[in-house]
Amino acid sequence: MNKKTEKFSFKSLIPMVLALLLIGLFIVPIPYYIEGPGTTENLKEFVTVDGKKDTQSGAFYLTTVGIRSATIFSAIKANFSDFQEVMSKKELMGDSSNSEYNRIQQYYMDSSKNAAIEQALKLAKVPYEMKFKGVYVLAMEDNSSFKGKIEVGDTVTGVDGKSFKSSEELMNYIKAQKVNQKVTVQFIQDGKAKEATGKLIELPTDKKAGIGIGLTDHQAHGEPGRAETWEHISVRQAIDHVWQWLRMPQQFPRLLLNSDVDRPLTLVLPPVLLEQVLANLILNAAQAGAKMLWIDAVRDAGGVKIVLQDNGGGIAGAQLAQAFQPFVTSRQEGMGLGLVICQRLVRYVRGEISLANQTAPDGRPGVTVVLTFMQQGARSGNGDNSSTG
Repeated sequence: MNKKTEKFSFKSLIPMVLALLLIGLFIVPIPYYIEGPGTTENLKEFVTVDGKKDTQSGAFYLTTVGIRSATIFSAIKANFSDFQEVMSKKELMGDSSNSEYNRIQQYYMDSSKNAAIEQALKLAKVPYEMKFKGVYVLAMEDNSSFKGKIEVGDTVTGVDGKSFKSSEELMNYIKAQKVNQKVTVQFIQDGKAKEATGKLIELPTDKKAGIGIGLTDHQAHGEPGRAETWEHISVRQAIDHVWQWLRMPQQFPRLLLNSDVDRPLTLVLPPVLLEQVLANLILNAAQAGAKMLWIDAVRDAGGVKIVLQDNGGGIAGAQLAQAFQPFVTSRQEGMGLGLVICQRLVRYVRGEISLANQTAPDGRPGVTVVLTFMQQGARSGNGDNSSTG
C-alpha cells in the first residue's frame, strides 16, 4: 500500500502572515495618540439667537483639533508631518483612565460653554444668576475610601445630609471632622442620585481630614435674573485647590511648589475666577519645563498682589512683547489663549496682570507673573476687594 506524504509548505503561510502584519500596522491601536487639525465648522450651524439662525452674508469659522488613537503606521506617518504630534497615553492622560479623561474633558467643554454664555450676557448687559449644582469631582486619590464608589465626573451634592453653596464650604465642613471618621456623601452619577459611606483620610497638603477627591464648583447659568454674587476667596486655599485638582504631583512630578501665603489673606471675587487664572499660569510654568514655582501674595494699601515666579528659562523678547495677543505661543500643542483668558478675567475684576523675564531665587532664568487686585467696592457688599478677615 503506497502512502502519500505531504510536505508542509511555509509559502502557504506567507499571505496569512502578511495579512496579520498589515492588521498590526494599520488597525491595531498602540498606547500612543495623534493630535492634529480637525474640521472647519461654520458657527452659523451651532449658534442661534432667540431661536433664529444667522442669515446674513459672511461667516465665522471655527477650526477644531482632533485627537485619535495611533497605530504603528499612523504614528510613523505623523512623525513626518508638520501638523501632527504623537504623544504617549501618559503624556495625554497622566494617570487617568480613558473614562476619567473623557469626563474631565467634558467638564472643560461645559465650563467653556458656560463662560461663553456668561460673557455674552455681560456684553448684552443682561443680569443673570449662577445656579450652584454641587461640587464636581476632577480626581480621586488612590487611598480614598470612596475610590470605586465616587468617580471622576460625578457631582457631589451633600455630605451627611448637609448641602453647600461652594466647594470651599464643603471643604471647610470636611476639614472640621476627624481623620478616619465615617461620613456619607450624596452625589449625582450618570444622572442618578446616589450616596456612599466611607472614612475620611488625612490630606497630604495640610494634614486635615478629607474625602480624597480633587474638586471644583459645578455651576450653570440660569435664566436672566440676579447679578452674580462675589465671595471672599482665600488665596492660599485657591492655590492648594488648583494644585490638587490639576494633580500636579502626578502630572508634573518634577515641578515643586514653594508657597507660604498667609491663610487669612482673602480677595472678594466671583467664584472660581482666581482658580481659573492660577490654573492657566501654573500649567504654563509646568509646560515650560520649570522645576520650581514660587508663589507669594501680600496685601498693601492698594490691594493684593500675587506673584508667581518659575525657573523655566524665560520667554524670548519678541514673544514676551506679544504675550497677551491671542494665538501667539512657542509651544506646538498650545493655542496661545491661556494668557489672553487670564488677562480678560483679571481685568474684569478691575485688576491687572503683567509678565516679565526675571531670574528665579535659585539663580536660573524664568518668568515672573504679577497679579494686582486693586481695592474696590465689593460686589457682595462685604467691603473692599481685599481682606484679612
